Amino acid sequence: MKKTLLLISLITVLSSCGGSGGGGGGSSQTSGTTPIAPTSENTNTGSGNINANAGNVNIGSGNTGEINNANNNTQSVQPQNAGSNTMPQIPSVDNRFTKPVDSREITGQGVKVGVLDSDFLSGNNAQTKNFHSKIINSFEIGDTFNTVIEDEFGDRMTILPKNNTKSTDKSDHGLIVATILAGNNGKGAKKSEVYGASISNGPAYQVDIEYYRQMYNNGVRIYNQSLGHENVQFDKPQGIYIEPHRAHEFDYKKQFQQTVYIPDGNYSEEQLKNKADEIIKFYEEAIENGSLFVWAAGNKPLYGVDFEAGLPYYNRKLQKGWIAVVGVKVKPDGTITDYPNRLAHAGGAAYWSIAANGDCELSECRKHGSSFAAPKVTATAAKLKEKFPWMTGHEIQQTILTTADRIYDLMTEDGKLSLNFGWGLLNETKALKGPSEFNNILIVGERASAAGLKGQFNANIGNSRTSIFENDITGDAGLKKSGNGTLILTGNNSYAGNTTIDEGKLEIYGNNASNITINQQGTLVTYPTAIINEQKNVYNNGGTLENRGSGAVITGDYTATAGSVTKAEIGSKLIVNGTVNLNGESATLQTLSNGRYITAKPLSTTVIEAGKGIEGNFANVETTELVNGSTEVKGNQLNVNLSRKNVLDYVEKISESDEMQKNTAQNMETAFQKLDQ
Repeated sequence: MKKTLLLISLITVLSSCGGSGGGGGGSSQTSGTTPIAPTSENTNTGSGNINANAGNVNIGSGNTGEINNANNNTQSVQPQNAGSNTMPQIPSVDNRFTKPVDSREITGQGVKVGVLDSDFLSGNNAQTKNFHSKIINSFEIGDTFNTVIEDEFGDRMTILPKNNTKSTDKSDHGLIVATILAGNNGKGAKKSEVYGASISNGPAYQVDIEYYRQMYNNGVRIYNQSLGHENVQFDKPQGIYIEPHRAHEFDYKKQFQQTVYIPDGNYSEEQLKNKADEIIKFYEEAIENGSLFVWAAGNKPLYGVDFEAGLPYYNRKLQKGWIAVVGVKVKPDGTITDYPNRLAHAGGAAYWSIAANGDCELSECRKHGSSFAAPKVTATAAKLKEKFPWMTGHEIQQTILTTADRIYDLMTEDGKLSLNFGWGLLNETKALKGPSEFNNILIVGERASAAGLKGQFNANIGNSRTSIFENDITGDAGLKKSGNGTLILTGNNSYAGNTTIDEGKLEIYGNNASNITINQQGTLVTYPTAIINEQKNVYNNGGTLENRGSGAVITGDYTATAGSVTKAEIGSKLIVNGTVNLNGESATLQTLSNGRYITAKPLSTTVIEAGKGIEGNFANVETTELVNGSTEVKGNQLNVNLSRKNVLDYVEKISESDEMQKNTAQNMETAFQKLDQ
């Protein structure tokens, strides 16, 4: 039965040249397995339809992947944020080389965020004063807190019970912040799940380790803190809190104790110190396991942010999971300015600071402040977590900061970050297209970067997911691709650090100015518009280079080591301006189908052309089952020679083949010979 099915499929097989098989160095071999024909499968779950022109996702690479909601970063504690059910998917074959786009509507669906703020608990015993009101008998009457929560969140808000014995303050500050972040009538992440913690203690707001733990254990990895305590240590005109070389001498934990919740004020000094240490340790461990903490910079006209927002200045472990948000006035033309009574500037926190619109922007709300700028950044973080569920807080932070609109007239003289506004003004639209810079300081820290340590943006994409970065990416750092999923770069990238593909696929559609190493479980896919420029090299260290179509250029050298695979479409040509080194043992060339029928008459086609010559040859050539394949080097060109096998000869070599099968094979061979003419 198996052999009969094989005969039936011979016509299809003979018209393609992909899959496995063998032969090399001028000789031909035959694979022991029959290849499985690739399929184009569209999967549509969650919101939206998938097609090329409907404002959704169009992937030109032919990738498929299971759609699921697991977090894919390798961490000791796995975040529970679900992310979106929709994934980038496959277009028709005719569009396989068009640049893919991902224009799904992103709302933060399935992402859990925590809001630590004033009063979420007063229910029907308190009414709003600053928003959510209506006119009754010429009087403006606020809605009850319960009404606001029901209207804005429905079942998307979980209110944590109050931990302390103090009464709630009946302030609507927390409800405003949460509504800006995720309310139905706001502009934020309208489908995210909100966990609200009431941490007001009289006139003060004090962080509470128990609330953090409850949120974390429920899957929250993004936290909004529109609160803070001003610190005169931070208020320096140069934006420097204290001299950097003396930062370790400042006992920041002593000051942090003032911001920590103390039940009934009955803590001894030693207990208070331990409580503060406990919260700092939580921050460190949560950030190491993917969390992000967003803080309001402060509302006083200081040169630096509030104490909590500036903590990474003293504890560098916190920097990769911290964002301080400066509130600014955004004019109708999009330019920004300080409010008449300006709010706190970034100062020494510039490297983890960003500016956002400080206006409340909710109906009937006329307030402003950095408290209302912070949740706009947190909403962007929630949307990024939905769109790129594999991102940890560190990757989300880098994406938000590097895509900010630079306010160049307010930058420092060396063209770097503004001591007033940090990286610039939040640009959510750009952020949702992925990072626009791989920055060493953001990845490894300012001191390590100054010492020469080079970092890589970690794209750990698992569960066969596909993600697209659509921005042009600059910067002095590199990219590391891990996980079995696919990352597609469609921009023209000039980042200078190295690119390492440890696992999964990296697909390139535009320019790339980075040396690329493809390790054993990794695959680099180049398309006709891809250029590895600035004399950069591709080193295939036992992985796979797949060249689709003609036009891709490597301006440096291409090296294929032992165990590596180079895939090429018949009729395509990879241009290498430097040298091609094929001296690795067991390096393989695998031909890919482009739908062309292969005749018995040998077809010779160039698959690699090298400006400075080719050293060695492939040890193996893999083709489809019924196609002979071999390679030869002629001058600066590497050619592959293909011809179809005689069907009758092939069937006669199959053990147990009967006379009927041989007659069928002979009839097919006769038909193919006519096609060959």
